[in-house]
Amino acid sequence: MRAKVVNNLQSDSEFAESRFILSRLPFAAALWSPDRRRCAFNGSVSRLLGFSESDFEKQSSLWIERIHPQDRDAFSAAWKQIQSGDHDYATCHYRFLPRHQPTQIHVGEFLFSNARQQDESHTVWSLYTEEPNFEEDILESAQVCDLVHGLNHEIGNSLQAIKGEIDLLLLAGALPAQNANGISRGIERISDLTSELNEYLAPVAFDAKREDPATAVRRVLEANAERLNERGIRIALDIKDSLPALPLGADFQQAFKRLIDLSLALLPSGGDLRIEARLQRVRESRFLELQVIHVSPSGLAVEESEIFRPYLKVNHHRIGLTMVIARQLLRRHFGKIIFHKEQRNRGVFSISIKIPSGGAVHE
Repeated sequence: MRAKVVNNLQSDSEFAESRFILSRLPFAAALWSPDRRRCAFNGSVSRLLGFSESDFEKQSSLWIERIHPQDRDAFSAAWKQIQSGDHDYATCHYRFLPRHQPTQIHVGEFLFSNARQQDESHTVWSLYTEEPNFEEDILESAQVCDLVHGLNHEIGNSLQAIKGEIDLLLLAGALPAQNANGISRGIERISDLTSELNEYLAPVAFDAKREDPATAVRRVLEANAERLNERGIRIALDIKDSLPALPLGADFQQAFKRLIDLSLALLPSGGDLRIEARLQRVRESRFLELQVIHVSPSGLAVEESEIFRPYLKVNHHRIGLTMVIARQLLRRHFGKIIFHKEQRNRGVFSISIKIPSGGAVHE
């Protein structure tokens, strides 16, 4: 009974603190208890739906009753993913009937949980929009980008101050080295994550320098050969055709390097990493197709549907935004990347890059 009372107090405190944050967000956002019996809205949600928080707290079934019957399963499935604790985030689209309106609106909802292990009082954040591509709209909003950059800057300053105090305590002998190292690793991890988030939201200007794709791939493999060899990963590069010079630049190499980072997590006990490059023709267009093939001596501990999930954990390695950024870089400038698990121990990344018309082929 005492634990339940403590959890309720924690929940009350979190809702109270979150109302301040909600009121300053430049988009419609809400905070929910996992059972959806408690909620906190900002003004944008109330204007979008025509309802207040108290409406849904009085009648917890009201939300799903206002959703079009054909869309209720999708909404429920997204919430079940969050409630189960197996997913950090979920998305869904549905038609919703606001109060005092004759027609339904199309709502996109992006949910993410702040659940921690053995934490029974966690909450769920929901972001809402009427736009069909709501994830991109939220992430590419100038206001949101400024908000996140400012937050990252403040986090970075705070981490630097904490690191300085730890160093002073360590020099004074007031903090054991083992404890100091553990804290430092945690600080470095948070710093890396904030850097990745900045890279995702504000990519550097694109370098359109033309170069041979095979040379660019070899350069990345050579730079990471020591790490791959230490893991017992055998590397093979097979160029099937003579390839044209393409405007790849640093972004392509950064995306490919992130794919190699993932390879180290996918093949913790060694295995084979094979890269094949060939030309493909689809109707009147030509494409460069790169296949990055992973073969594990046991099995690949990842599913097709989760490979591009943010903050994925594979074989005890936290991937962070590695593949999210890689996919974004490739989509923005070059083409698409997909992942297919052909067998239990064999996974293939396929990268398709459209060749501009008039691109010369090396002799």
